[in-house]
Amino acid sequence: MVIGSTEQVAIWETSAINQLADRRDSDALIAGMRIAHSHWIPFYVFVEIAATQPTERRRDLLSVCRILVGSSGRRLPWSVVDWIRGAICLFEEFGEVDKEEILGYFPELDREISLGNVFDDDLARVQKPESNQGLKSIEAFFSQMKVPYENYCRSRSSRPMTLDGFVAQCLTDDLIQQSIRDFCGKLLGHTVDLQYAGRFAAAFPPIQALIYSYLVAHYCRNQPAKTRTQSSVKRAKPAGNFDLQAAAYLPVCDLFISSDWPQQKVLQEVAERCQTQGQVISFDDYVKRFNIPE
Repeated sequence: MVIGSTEQVAIWETSAINQLADRRDSDALIAGMRIAHSHWIPFYVFVEIAATQPTERRRDLLSVCRILVGSSGRRLPWSVVDWIRGAICLFEEFGEVDKEEILGYFPELDREISLGNVFDDDLARVQKPESNQGLKSIEAFFSQMKVPYENYCRSRSSRPMTLDGFVAQCLTDDLIQQSIRDFCGKLLGHTVDLQYAGRFAAAFPPIQALIYSYLVAHYCRNQPAKTRTQSSVKRAKPAGNFDLQAAAYLPVCDLFISSDWPQQKVLQEVAERCQTQGQVISFDDYVKRFNIPE
């Protein structure tokens, strides 16, 4: 359960929303899903949908989102960076983080969605480049985190480790705390120490899950290539920076539903090692719970 709610929370990723919209039985599915869970959708999903053409597809996706969320669900912040920045500001001022206040972020476009507005083609043409630019700026911010992880991987390359061993070594060497410290310092504009980083991570678990996602991803990317007898399809496209940011949602949900296999793989590793309540599940596996044949 999340933040005092009596319902379990399921958070949706864009790939899973697309699959749900493609189902002929989506109405029946959503009815069952809304009984089982309260559904939350990251705001960036709506931004991506706003950029979708043609009109009919955009209308279908928005309709599915609105019905799925209903009155008990919510839309999450568009930018994980802004979300964490808001949490840091609360922590700076009060020494704690009111998670309900942070999750209550309600931007202008969200109000348009709640009013039932359907984005027209002109707005979609405008939204697409703005959405792409927003993604690039966020990815540029997080790509700065690659350097310390890659350097650390290279420094340990002479001693091959399992992922568990690698994470344990990073914990021993305070690499995760250092990453949280550096992350907080960048957002605040001034230096903080490891003690501050530890207190903030305890007050706001999403930051730790986010850092773990980059740790796991860079470990995987620095492993030798698989042999040809092993699956090449599943290794062809590693999880990108934007996909990894979704790890921050794991501590505030019970299920995270995604149809993006590389993202699922990393987030499942994060959920296991951070011991978050969020379980990462594919759309197909989620649908099986409702026993509704397609």
